Amino acid sequence: FLINLEKSKDEIYKNLDRHSCQKNIERSIKRGVKVEELTEKTLPEYYELINNMREEAGRERSDFKILEHRWRKFKPLGYSGFLARKDGKPIGGLLFSYMSRHIIEIGVARSKEDTENHLYSQDLLKWKIIEWGIENNMKYYDLTGFNPEPISEKEEGIIRYKKKWGGTPYYYYRIL
Repeated sequence: FLINLEKSKDEIYKNLDRHSCQKNIERSIKRGVKVEELTEKTLPEYYELINNMREEAGRERSDFKILEHRWRKFKPLGYSGFLARKDGKPIGGLLFSYMSRHIIEIGVARSKEDTENHLYSQDLLKWKIIEWGIENNMKYYDLTGFNPEPISEKEEGIIRYKKKWGGTPYYYYRIL
């Protein structure tokens, strides 16, 4: 799903699903979630957030040195991210690359607190990336892949989540 960032901010916002997207952004703000752009100084907080999520899913922790190296290497080429906080504590994060005026999201991190308390940090983070993209003259925000023929409830949920952002689906095929 690609969101056209050459449209006005108001037009993009009006195109978001009113009940499952606009309301979640507004709820997140009302619940005191604040978003800031990641820096090398706040990267360790993002690292802990994503590793806590990995551990809860039964996956192995990643190596901070690899993340730090990638950050330093790719930041000047078009690599950034945002961190969401509630009462100063990190609750969500999202990395993205931006090359050729095209934003591609990667590295979703979400805390248990965010999920359990319905803070909707991921919706607010995406909205902040959209705003950033408009301000920085980006052309598209790519919500990345989905299975066009879902085979599970999880895959159906992924499509629903991405559709609510009002983007246009583009289908690419890969040969295995």
